[in-house]
Amino acid sequence: MPPTAGSAAAARQPALSSVSDEAGRYRARGDRLALKGQLELAAQAYARVLEINPDDAVAHSNLGAVLIRLGALAEAGLHLSRAVELAPDLADAYSNQACLLVRLGRFSEAGQSARRCLELKPSHVEGWINLGGAFAGAGFSGQAKRCLLQAAKLAPNRARVWLDLADLLWQNREFELALKSCQRALALDPAAPQAQALLGAVQSVLHGPDAGIVHLVRALAFDPRNPATLDTLGALLAQQGKPQAAQGAYLKALEVGAGARASAIKLKLAALAPVIPESTAEILAWRKRADTRLAALVKDDSLKLTDPYREVNLVSFYRAYHGLNEAGLNRRFAEVYLKACPELGWTAPHCQNWKRPRHLRLGMITAFEQTHIVGELYRAIARLFDRRRFEVFGLYSPRLAKDPRSIAPELDGVVSYAPALAPARAAIAEARLDVLFHLDVFMDPFSYFLSFARLAPIQCTTWGHPLSTGVPNMDYFISAEDWEVPGAEAHYTERLVRLKALPMYFERPPVPERAFERERLGVDREARLYLSLQSLFKLHPDFDAALAGVLRRDSKGVVLLLSGNAAHWDALFRRRFEQAFPDVAARVFLLPKLTRRDYLALLKASDAVLDPFHWSGGNTTLEALACGVPVPTLASEYLRGRLTLGFYRRMGIAELVVQSCDEFVDLNVRIANDRPFRQVLQAAVEERLARLWQDQGGIEALEEFFLETAEKQESQSRSDATDIA
Repeated sequence: MPPTAGSAAAARQPALSSVSDEAGRYRARGDRLALKGQLELAAQAYARVLEINPDDAVAHSNLGAVLIRLGALAEAGLHLSRAVELAPDLADAYSNQACLLVRLGRFSEAGQSARRCLELKPSHVEGWINLGGAFAGAGFSGQAKRCLLQAAKLAPNRARVWLDLADLLWQNREFELALKSCQRALALDPAAPQAQALLGAVQSVLHGPDAGIVHLVRALAFDPRNPATLDTLGALLAQQGKPQAAQGAYLKALEVGAGARASAIKLKLAALAPVIPESTAEILAWRKRADTRLAALVKDDSLKLTDPYREVNLVSFYRAYHGLNEAGLNRRFAEVYLKACPELGWTAPHCQNWKRPRHLRLGMITAFEQTHIVGELYRAIARLFDRRRFEVFGLYSPRLAKDPRSIAPELDGVVSYAPALAPARAAIAEARLDVLFHLDVFMDPFSYFLSFARLAPIQCTTWGHPLSTGVPNMDYFISAEDWEVPGAEAHYTERLVRLKALPMYFERPPVPERAFERERLGVDREARLYLSLQSLFKLHPDFDAALAGVLRRDSKGVVLLLSGNAAHWDALFRRRFEQAFPDVAARVFLLPKLTRRDYLALLKASDAVLDPFHWSGGNTTLEALACGVPVPTLASEYLRGRLTLGFYRRMGIAELVVQSCDEFVDLNVRIANDRPFRQVLQAAVEERLARLWQDQGGIEALEEFFLETAEKQESQSRSDATDIA
């Protein structure tokens, strides 16, 4: 929120009437320089005023405002404290003090200073903005929004007001409204680089990183050394699949002086990974960079974060698809985050001296609503858990667009909170949960950073994003015997739980009566369709050999993939394929995003579905099986490459499990070309498929695990209390 300059007339103090003409000239010079953005020179001018008259409250206030913008927060605090001491009725000084306190994360004190400003001058625009900042930081987004709307009402032609409102709406994930506020700010000030930068961030969410980067480039044309813009550009380039370019933007931000952003940018640099890797060698090279940077950050005593969700706002998402053991690297990331922000590890009071209640209070948090398989598990737990032993609560993740009860009406309660970590932790702690079940930690930055806190005596996660969190307060990773290899404990920092049933619940999807019309695909009518309708980032370079093998073995075969979220993803894939198998790469087609109906109809029309290596299908496999398409699988070492295998073990089917890439190619080509053979497999799948639908065994296994773990936890607590006594 913006600091403000004051005027001599605003401070009613006898000392000001005797200020020399020289001091007045320096103050006016400082005001002009501050308006032009020449902050160092403005600070020198105000300092000269204070050499002439050390008790000039307005100069103290204005110098404090400039120092905030320069990042010299401690020095700014000294001058602003002196300003309000000298002139208790100087509204600008209180507004500037509120701005400083917001920057420092002292939101309650910031609110007090902003309210004092508005008592003195109810029409003080910056006072309303800074009060909004205090509310926003404390997690009261509704009050913050009202304050900023009041500021906009008072100053409808001030671009800065609309920009701050857009920033709040962006943080609250009100993207369409944020877009309109950005556009209003730019209409008032077309050259405003901050508005262009924020517009780029908003457009990237609404229309993808390609659309956002256009505005970031425009912002840098006006202000090429702005660290905030360079930071945002780095994030969008990383999403676009250009880690080298993203690294350049982040390093440039550090070079020009990132100030308070430096710690967050260093962590973003460590988290960089290719979205569409060209090769395994590229994966290993970026992993080595991450190791080196994390090792340096562990020793970096300057590393400090106030709110990692707002400052970093990402998780190391794409590394999960690189086919390696991520437990150690994720543990080191968690160690660095806790070093930079110890408050992440906050403990709810009720977790101390916990006693097991008659009904376990289970809270669930997920980033998904309807279509993801984790959403099915969420709804099933809410509907089917035994209410004689459990109360089930939904946690309102900021990523969810609707109240959890609209997803699962059977919930016993909802824990709602603003998209800010501290108030979210407080709200969840107030619910006094006994078990907190994170269904998909790495799908959402807020869920990830929230998982660091001890908010329930028992905390666990599962296969919604199937890899270890590395977070010390995550106690258990819930998996299944049918999914894990011997020795899989080494893949997790949590205690691995192998349930005898699969921890899932899935309703059979409605299968369309008609298959997809091949004419709409633009391929030969006689072509055989091999589908792999996963997100492009799930297709590891090792999978290229399987695609090439299928196309070389079947001269009429075409491979259909889904286009990526950025045009550059598609370009990277085409380049990779042209290098890996130039002789048949022309028979790989990228389809635009499909509706759910078209997606299922295309599965029904396919001749074979190719299960990716290192990241096998979950939802996609189940839907293909429901559409009558057998899905061969080559299981890898880690859970994320073994989901389809677990389904077949549950069904008692071995014919669709292969042991090598060559076997994978052979079986898929035979399924696509040998209709009687395919029909035999289809019949075997259909006969046993019911074992996967509405499997109450998975729900009962989860219930028993939670109850047994609670009993053990209570016994351990009693034992610890006895030892202390």
